[in-house]
Amino acid sequence: MSTQKLPEDIFRRKPVAQRMCKIIAELEHSAISPLALDGSWGSGKTIHAQRIKEEFTSNYSDSIKCLYWNASKSDYFESPLLAFIAFLYRQIDDTQKKQFKKNSFLVYSRGALSGLLSIANQTVASCTGINAKEVYKDVSSTVSEMGASDNSMEVRFASLLDEVGEETSRLQAAHELLHSVRGDKKLIIIIDELDRCKPDFALKILENIKHLFSVDECKFILVMNKASVANSIEKMYGLKGEASESYLDKYIKMTFQLPSIFQMGYSTKSNCAKAYFIHLMGGGDWDNVLVKDFLDFLINEKKASLREVEKMVSTISFIDKVSCGSLDKTGDFNPFFICYLAYLFALNHNLAMQIAARETNTDLVLDDLGWELDVMKRPGLAMPKYVECLKPILDIYFSSGEAKERLIASYPKTRHGSELEKRSDLFEMWMEYSAFILL
Repeated sequence: MSTQKLPEDIFRRKPVAQRMCKIIAELEHSAISPLALDGSWGSGKTIHAQRIKEEFTSNYSDSIKCLYWNASKSDYFESPLLAFIAFLYRQIDDTQKKQFKKNSFLVYSRGALSGLLSIANQTVASCTGINAKEVYKDVSSTVSEMGASDNSMEVRFASLLDEVGEETSRLQAAHELLHSVRGDKKLIIIIDELDRCKPDFALKILENIKHLFSVDECKFILVMNKASVANSIEKMYGLKGEASESYLDKYIKMTFQLPSIFQMGYSTKSNCAKAYFIHLMGGGDWDNVLVKDFLDFLINEKKASLREVEKMVSTISFIDKVSCGSLDKTGDFNPFFICYLAYLFALNHNLAMQIAARETNTDLVLDDLGWELDVMKRPGLAMPKYVECLKPILDIYFSSGEAKERLIASYPKTRHGSELEKRSDLFEMWMEYSAFILL
């Protein structure tokens, strides 16, 4: 894992990480391991996992050794078990490597001995530092010393199978691997990005942890989107609905949920995604009610994540540069209007394409914003301000000729009305761009 400085804690999640670490450090292994850190895609799980790693390293180093493994960067391995062993191998010093190789061979061989021996030796060595021929030589020589009379490959191989055929031998070897890494400290291993691994790879990691590496002195923190992993279980094993969730719960003792709301002040709470957008945009005119109401809709109804917020901010920067810095970003409406353009390009490009081809209309576009026709007819129900501001632009965009001119002239000559035609032209320009730009 990179040792670069963690980003500013704008979501006040450091205290959450500290409380998590305290719970994990104090509870017995049987009560908590393995546990899950659950959060949706793009919610900031990796940064939070790294903050947990930093907390353990800074404040618990006397008694705990904490490691971080991004599993998705290793799922090109055919064997998840071999990938995990390779990760452990990188954590030990040279004096332990010979015995580690023997133990790793015993752990791996029960399920995939023939596969390991068939892999090109240089590939295994380069990926893991484990030289298959060297380990085989070490183990088989031990077998010979125990009384094997025939030194042929077949006899050595058969003797080795007899030895590793006992499950207890394999489990003991697995536990020795963890002991080589932890020394005299307790071990906490954070496994990140499980939901981004290939489904079979992620599930095998879970199964190997459960069946091979369940040791009192070692706790695992599995960082994932549990719903995504449950979906993988459903596809892999044909389990439906709650059955896939129940299967996953067999492997996870406790789940921590990454909070999407944080305390801004004594009595004020904020959504992380909304606060993140305002933070990235630098506040100012972007910190207005119209933008915030629109962001609330994107977060609550469209389930916009932190990663999607970043994409919107990047798109706003792109729109601004293409417009040569000429966009008016002051007031309430202008920042919202630019946000809506960014939303279409970054998060709903299919709708942007339909608008560009005029294959939709104002009512359907507003429907995407949660303002359905049947809702509009309900007496006493106020139209959201951002919908009210956007509707004239859409009406003008979907009209033409004299009807368009009459529509523009019908709006009051307020500041909003005087800029309506300019905004309509800008909207049309960006809808044309949507035909060949995908951000």
